[in-house]
Amino acid sequence: MPVILLLLGYAFNVVCMIHVLRSGRSSNWLFILAATPVVGPIFYFITEWLPEIQMSRGGQRFAGNVDRVLNPDRELRERVESLDIADTADNKRALGEELIRRGMFADAVRCYEAALAPPHDGDPALLIGLARAHFAGGDHGATLAALDRLQQAHPGYESRDAHMIYARSLEALGREDEAEAEYRTLVGYAGGPEARVRYALLLQKRGRPDAARALFDEVVRTYGPRYKSLEREDRDWLAVAQRNSA
Repeated sequence: MPVILLLLGYAFNVVCMIHVLRSGRSSNWLFILAATPVVGPIFYFITEWLPEIQMSRGGQRFAGNVDRVLNPDRELRERVESLDIADTADNKRALGEELIRRGMFADAVRCYEAALAPPHDGDPALLIGLARAHFAGGDHGATLAALDRLQQAHPGYESRDAHMIYARSLEALGREDEAEAEYRTLVGYAGGPEARVRYALLLQKRGRPDAARALFDEVVRTYGPRYKSLEREDRDWLAVAQRNSA
C-alpha cells in the first residue's frame, strides 16, 4: 500500500507539472514541484488549479450538483420565495404538491395560499391541496377551515380524500361525536377498507367493541378474498381489521 501511495503521489506531481506547462503559469512552479514532491502538488492544486476548476463551466455545474445533493430543498424554497402574481395557479399547485411530498408543509401552505388569489379563491383542487398541507403539518384546525371554505364555495362537493382528512382532523381535535358522524357518512361512499377500519377504531376507542368488531368482520369478509388485487395501503388496513376481528 505505501508503494502504491508513493506512485500515485509522483503521478499527481507529474500531472501538476504538465498543467503548469499547458496553462502558461510561472516556471517557478516546476522548481517547487520538483523540490517538494509531496507538499508541492497539494499546495499547487489548492492555490492554482482548484480555483480554475471552480470558475469553469463544468466546475460550476459540478458544484451545483453537489449543492443540490447536500441541500435538496434549497431550490424549492427559492421558488417559494420568488412566487409572484405572474405564476399561474397550476404552477403553484404543482409546486405545492412537490413541497408536500418533500415534507415542507409550511412552504406548501404558503404556495397554496398564494394560488388561491382571485379568481381561483374557490378552486376545489387548490383548497383540498391547502387542507392537505395543513393536515400534514399537524394543523387540524386550519385543515377544517380550508375544507369549510370548499363547502361554502361548492355546497355538496364530494371528495373521498378531503372527507377523510376532515374526519381525521375532527378526531384529532377530540370532536369525536362529529368525527363519528363523518366516518359513518364516508363509509357509505368511500371505496377501500380505510374508512371502515378508522370508523371501527374510533368506535372501539369510545367503548363500543361490538359495533367495532362488526365493522372489522365486514372488512375481512369483503377484502380478505381480494387480498392479491389490493393496493399495499389497503392490505395494511385489512391487516388491522384482521388483528381486531373476532
